[in-house]
Amino acid sequence: MSIGRICLTVLALVLAMLASAMAETPQSLPQCATKEDVEAWVDFGLEEEDDGIPSEKAVEAGRVRHIAQDMAEDPTFIGWYWLGGEEGSKLDLTQRTYGVGQQYRYYCGNMCTRAVYSMALSYLGVDCTPGDMSALMGVRDLAEPYDMVTEALGGLERVTFSQFIFDQMYAQYEQDSSYSPVYMYFRKDTGAAHALLIVARTEKENGFWVVDPAGNSKDGGKVHVFAIRFNPVKKKIIASTFEKYVNSTVVCFCQWRLTEP
Repeated sequence: MSIGRICLTVLALVLAMLASAMAETPQSLPQCATKEDVEAWVDFGLEEEDDGIPSEKAVEAGRVRHIAQDMAEDPTFIGWYWLGGEEGSKLDLTQRTYGVGQQYRYYCGNMCTRAVYSMALSYLGVDCTPGDMSALMGVRDLAEPYDMVTEALGGLERVTFSQFIFDQMYAQYEQDSSYSPVYMYFRKDTGAAHALLIVARTEKENGFWVVDPAGNSKDGGKVHVFAIRFNPVKKKIIASTFEKYVNSTVVCFCQWRLTEP
């Protein structure tokens, strides 16, 4: 074989390998199939500035900016995502108490729906932290699914479907980048409520990868991306990486879309 043919053969092999690698690399978050794929599309507050404090992440359309809730033990927690006013003020959502021994009903540690709403909007390129929500409305507590915030932000609307709600929402998310990932609010079999963001499919039927603002402790760290699996009608979680979510009942699914570029 001539040197020229050998070079062409090698070049063809290299191009084939590059094409294969590109085909296997997810080009968007909905295309992800593994935990590692998903994590590559989620921006955690891990980079530290000179003072050792985790740096704030700007939103980037097509990616999820993670909002951590656990200020005590989560290294990805960024306090100023939860500031709607001056530190220590009523709009400081990291504050759990006020006055003399009085407690706020809600603070960052139990504001999971607010964190998931913020993460869903970040995928659309909308920068609205939990603290921004309170600053925008001028109040500490807000009613989910935050329609007043959506209206005040402008250029957005909450999506509604009358049947096959999750399936239609997820199909829109997969097909159209102006639709957010799916927000899920559910109740565990213990009675406690929580919210997660559904961002990609697993290899199992009715299986999905989710992003959790609270995180789950494992091997001395926090896990924020894990798998769940629904029953066929998407009303129950029948399997999960973390046992505490199994047998949870779905309360509602929500989704938002851009109405303006």
